[in-house]
Amino acid sequence: MEKSALVRETLGEHVFEYVLRNKRAEWQDYRRQVSAYELDRYLPVL
Repeated sequence: MEKSALVRETLGEHVFEYVLRNKRAEWQDYRRQVSAYELDRYLPVL
């Protein structure tokens, strides 16, 4: 989305930056989660 001129023009600069900032924060929150697969796969190794 951040590379889309169409989305930027459609939303306007202010809304576009707001949405982009929130999506980046959402992605960071998601990346911090430990999945069930990771627990099953790596916890027994410890």
